[in-house]
Formats: sequence, C-alpha cells, structure tokens
Amino acid sequence: MAISREFAFCKRIGRFQDIDCRNSTLQIQNLITMENESPVNFSSVLNDLMDSLGKLGQMQVDLITNGIKSAVSAVEPLSKSVFETVGNVATSLNQAVQNISSSIAPKQ
Repeated sequence: MAISREFAFCKRIGRFQDIDCRNSTLQIQNLITMENESPVNFSSVLNDLMDSLGKLGQMQVDLITNGIKSAVSAVEPLSKSVFETVGNVATSLNQAVQNISSSIAPKQ
C-alpha cells in the first residue's frame, strides 16, 4: 500500500520524468521527506538580509571616510610647500625692491 501512496505522490507532483516511481521507493521517500520539511523562516532571512545591507552601507561610509582622509593627507604637504614658496617669493621681491630703492636713493 505504501508504494501506491508514493506513486500517487509522484503523480501529484508530476515527477515521472525525473524518477521512475514504480521502482525507486527510496527516491520517492526522499521527495516526501523534502516536501514535509519545515518552511523557511522568513524573519531570519530578512534579518540576515538587513544585516548584510547594513554592513554594505557601513563599508561605503568607511570607504568615503578613508578617501577623504587620504585626500587631506595628500593636500597637507602640498599646501605647506605652496605657502613656503609664496613666502620665499615675497621675501625675494622685498629684497629686490630694497636693492632697487637703495640704488636709486641719493647717497649722502
């Protein structure tokens, strides 16, 4: 009687192409077991999905933060060099103006 129940199961799910329902009782019993397994817990799946999305969001924030830090650390020495160069140019111009003014001024 068990084989007729399993045959009816195969007929109901339409698995005649994949399984020889008359000769493979073990495969049919495996299918029945798979059909009777507990359903997927969607709340845990949803929680895992939200956790993954949160981690991805945090990684994006970390990436942007690290990019800003890298840009600032690259600009800092450059700005220091620019300010030193501007200061040196101003000093040189000041000395040039003093030399010109001292050469033009009458000597006493």
